[in-house]
Amino acid sequence: MKGLVVVLNSLTMNIKWLLSYLPIIGKYFADQSNIKKQSQRDSKVLKLLHENKLTWNEGIISNLKQFSSKIYGNLFHSSLFKLFLTDESVPAFDPNQFKAYDITPLDIKDHSTSLAPISKKYFIQRKDSLSSKASPVAVLTHGVKTTGANMGRLAKKLIDLDYKVVVGDLVGFGANKNQKLNELNLISDVKHSIKEASNLASGKPLALISHSMGTALQVNALAKIFEEEDKSGEFKVKVKDLLLISPWDKVSSLINDFHHDDEGWKKMKQAVSYQDGVTEFVDKNQERAEQVARTVFGPNWDTLDSLYKVLELNKNRPPEYRLQNINVIHGQKDPFVSFNRSKNLIELILLLHENGDQILPKSRFCLIRDGNHFDMQENQKESVFPIANIEQLLKQEPKGIESGEASFSKPDYSHKQLQLINTTNIPALAA
Repeated sequence: MKGLVVVLNSLTMNIKWLLSYLPIIGKYFADQSNIKKQSQRDSKVLKLLHENKLTWNEGIISNLKQFSSKIYGNLFHSSLFKLFLTDESVPAFDPNQFKAYDITPLDIKDHSTSLAPISKKYFIQRKDSLSSKASPVAVLTHGVKTTGANMGRLAKKLIDLDYKVVVGDLVGFGANKNQKLNELNLISDVKHSIKEASNLASGKPLALISHSMGTALQVNALAKIFEEEDKSGEFKVKVKDLLLISPWDKVSSLINDFHHDDEGWKKMKQAVSYQDGVTEFVDKNQERAEQVARTVFGPNWDTLDSLYKVLELNKNRPPEYRLQNINVIHGQKDPFVSFNRSKNLIELILLLHENGDQILPKSRFCLIRDGNHFDMQENQKESVFPIANIEQLLKQEPKGIESGEASFSKPDYSHKQLQLINTTNIPALAA
């Protein structure tokens, strides 16, 4: 019976995909969407937001393979989702490593429902005698194939810098692996973690810090919070800093990098275990895997679109509730997510500024010259986030829209004020 329900649900989902293959209907909805958004933004912004960089082989056989891959992706969505995202061999976040601090377990809940907790996180701060109500709260969100444990050292450093920290494993990961893993739960987990942190922040603005997949989740969750508060007119969540480590712009662009960049694919295979089922599947079935990945990771994973919503809604918020600073940090030698994926996040802000938007967060793109993906440094045996770099970025706020370069070991940025330029000419990326 359960299998029949899964098949029926999948068939329902596939109606949407069937319609996408009808050019007239697809073009109509696309045109209506663009007409609505055209009134808000010019063609350059729309092109950046919605350009599909994927290329497909033409022909009946190729189209049938793509269609069958969509069905496959929907039928086995849950198992594929887990396969792409999690690794049960990665240790869960360990609260025992924070015995020197005050640590409080948090049950992350959606308080608008009577559901059980989405996940468990931890609120960590210095001992009561040293902690201050004025200390800001940082929310840390990890990425794919990792857990909150990968942010443990960063959490300790932030606490020593007098931050309070909300950290832990995402739903479906690590200690929360028994909780149902799906897209809606992940976004809900991050959204309500941010809200819980806001309740604990004593009116101080938050710092949101995320890595890889976590960046897509955090920006999406922030967009949903801003949208809810915009509709209600009740503003509660203050965010000062949004710090994105190794982010991507659009899932289609990310998959495109893997599919069409032979050198990048070689680096990826060198960087991960070839026994990884996803790696092997993509390597042997690249065309089908591309469509499967697009089915599993839909538009909710497009950080660029979510950031656009945040920037638009940010203008309507009272000044004290507006997002103030955006820092994007990316390793130049990242084999998983090209730093070109980060470039478009800054380009969006540049285009909005060029269009006359005055209410925009101060923003900075930082390229770590020797940076990798998980640890930002090559030849490290264990994951080490660019902690010194993050510390400096939080202390040294951008003055406008800037770019900078640094090494992992020497985070001495040579900042440059960005001119209003096109996507291919950001100074920090010239090398």
